Amino acid sequence: MNTVNEIFARTLHIDYDDVPWVQNRPGVKNRVLQARPDQNLVVTQSLYDPGSSVALHRHLAPVFAITRRGAWSHTRNELTYTPGTYVYEAINVLHQFHNGPDLTEALFINTGAVEFVDPATKEVISRETPATVLARYYEKCEAAGLPRPNLLG
Repeated sequence: MNTVNEIFARTLHIDYDDVPWVQNRPGVKNRVLQARPDQNLVVTQSLYDPGSSVALHRHLAPVFAITRRGAWSHTRNELTYTPGTYVYEAINVLHQFHNGPDLTEALFINTGAVEFVDPATKEVISRETPATVLARYYEKCEAAGLPRPNLLG
């Protein structure tokens, strides 16, 4: 059992306005707010351009999301998730992220790997883990000359 001191030693407190945004993929900016790769945890805040989408994928562990602004869905043209919406993304369900006509901001708590899948063959074409998400974020920060925040709490 962890002592109170051990628990507080791993507590992370940041002002997320101090954490820089980076271009993650076309139409999507994000910033990593916390990462514990050894525990398969990464927390990201994302901004989606109007009409943007994310490729077909599935999560190998639960993902929790909160919509802060805008509207999005897993079904094109049904903007189900609006500000204040909490979303649980189930394990092994193939889906896509579809953004609405406005900028959308969402917070994601990811507890494992994500597999991106070819829509035609359903074969895995790439895989992301909390460790690779953090590494890519740091690479993009460094390439843009942005500070490397401490997100490992």
